[in-house]
Formats: sequence, C-alpha cells, structure tokens
Amino acid sequence: MNLTDEQKDLLRKIVGVHESGDKSQFQVVRMSEGSRLLYKLNSIQIENDDSDFFLLRDEGLLSLHYNPGLSLCGKPTAHGIEVVRSSFAPPSCESLADVSHPEATASAMELDFDRHSTSEETLPEDIRDRIRKGLLRIHSKRLEGAKLLECLRKTYNLYAGELVKAGEPLTDALLTDSLPAWVFRAAIAQKWIPYPLIRPITGVVGNLLEGWYNPAGHKVVPQAELTETFGGYKVTKGFEARFKKKLESRIAYWRAGPSPQEMAALDSATPVEDRDEPTHLKYWAIKENDASVRTYKTVTGRNIDRLRKECGWSFDRLAEKTGLDKTLILGHVNRGTRPQARTLLTYAQGFTKGLGRPVTVAELEQ
Repeated sequence: MNLTDEQKDLLRKIVGVHESGDKSQFQVVRMSEGSRLLYKLNSIQIENDDSDFFLLRDEGLLSLHYNPGLSLCGKPTAHGIEVVRSSFAPPSCESLADVSHPEATASAMELDFDRHSTSEETLPEDIRDRIRKGLLRIHSKRLEGAKLLECLRKTYNLYAGELVKAGEPLTDALLTDSLPAWVFRAAIAQKWIPYPLIRPITGVVGNLLEGWYNPAGHKVVPQAELTETFGGYKVTKGFEARFKKKLESRIAYWRAGPSPQEMAALDSATPVEDRDEPTHLKYWAIKENDASVRTYKTVTGRNIDRLRKECGWSFDRLAEKTGLDKTLILGHVNRGTRPQARTLLTYAQGFTKGLGRPVTVAELEQ
C-alpha cells in the first residue's frame, strides 16, 4: 500500500469521526474558503482533492458514490478502519481539532452565493433536483450517440439556465471558473470522461475531449504529472485551459445575459439544456413573439400572450402575478377558451402592474 502522508492523514480523520460515534456518511463540499467533510454531527476541514479519495477507494479503504447533486460522498470500509487501527498512528488531537458540531456547521454554511460558487451542492434543493433530471436527459442523449462536446455544452446551459431562472447573478467568476468545473465533475460522474485521466500510448488514437478514443491504446497518466487541480480532480498542466476553451461559446453567450423574451423561454416546456446555441434560442424566442409565425385561436389569447411577453414573464410567472391557474392561462392562450369577465379583469390588473401603464379589458379583447 503506497499512500502519501496527506492520504494517510485523510483516512485517519475519516476513521476518527467514525470511531467517535458519528457513523453517517461524509459529503465533500468545496467552497472558496476551503474544502470540508460534512457529516450529520460533524464537519472537518481538509486539503485533499478528489483524486486522494479515489486512491483510497481503489485500495479498498473507502466506499464512494456521488449524490444527486454530484458531490462526492462515502464512508470508511471495514478494511480502512482496520488499517488505521493496526498500521497508522491514531489521529492526533491536532488533526481532529477542527471537528465542529451542528451549530458550528450550520454557521459555516450560512454564506452568500458567491462564496458558495465553487460547489453546486450548495444550491437550493429544487434547483439541484432540476439539474439532476436535466443531467439524466443529457446522459440519455450521450447513450444514444450524442457527441461529448455537445453534451458538455448542454450541461453548461443546464447549470447556467437554472441559475438564471432562480434569480442568481451570473458573475464572471461563476461563468469562467465554477460552471466549467461543475461541467467537468458531471462529465466524470457520468463517465463521459475517463478518470483517472489517460493518454495515448503511441500515435494518434483518439481525442478525449471530442469523445472518441480507443481505450486499448491508452494508459493512465502518472500521478507525478497531475500537477494542477480542476473541479476537485488532479489534472495535467493546461488541461483546465483546454477544457474551458471548449466552452467558450457558452461562456460568451451567458455573459451577454438572456433577454426578457429568452427569460420567458427558460420557463417554457423546452428543457434549458436543449437550447445549445445562441441562434437556436433566439430563433425560438422570435417564433414565440412573431404573430406571423404563431397562430392564435382567439384575439384575446393572442393579446394575453403578447402582454405576458411585454412583461418578460413566463407562464409560471403570469400565474403567480395574477393568482390564476397556469392550466387555465394555457387554455386561454393555446386552446382559445374564452375567459370569464372577472378573469379578464384579473388579467388587466396584473398587466397594469407589470407594465406600469393602464391595461383595460377592452385592450385584451380588441
């Protein structure tokens, strides 16, 4: 067993928490101020990247898995516990001095979004659930033969789109650092990119970032050459820059920010990750706003939809602003169902507030 001192210390800490009585699984959380192992009852600061966890797993010392938010989770194995007991010195008081209890853990987690920007696990549960479902849809496309680069860009769109829908600001650090790292982690979790990283043995036998290679013609990159960390993983020099270059078009697009019409599109039935090029999303938005392209069954339905778009609202937002059921609204717009008089008044009042100008029932009907 060939472990570095850092890997031995990590295993000591994990087993130490287990032996102290907290047998819950740990969750690795990466934040701008450092990384921590979070337990139900404890929290420990660490300086290890994900490759250390994988090496301990490969030695049979840890069991690991990814949770729905794509954070690394795990527990020490019986073999790992025995190795620490029999072969390693017990953890010093200093090594466990940073263990904190629920009150301290909760305090440490009460940070603003920018400080959390290095870990998607810190996003609200509803966003993580939508991201998880979106990743499954993208993975299904990958299994059907979609190119890796296409899947990486769709994943970036998924993360960025869900953040915009939730009202989170897309800071430059988030666009250029955090989101590419999240995409890289997702690609490894879905096994789109092999990890540990591999390289050709001889000649040109593939391109990992383009998604084509012959595994038989590759070997694992020596650990000594993994000199940089990207997304919690040890990578070769320049790998992060090459990976981010593949996402340049997505970074540039989301840096520009979606228009009000595109904001409305984000809450539509079309999954965020399926709008993989700016021209596609803009064309989709134009179709929705061009009366010559879309045909409405009633004048009232057309006017409701026109005023909704003028407000920059999705159908969900319109339902929220008016208190009307979304299904009812879609019936008025798409199926031509005629609203009752009091419902027309509700629309008029909602649009008046949203646009800052008087909107009358007559305007809705003419």
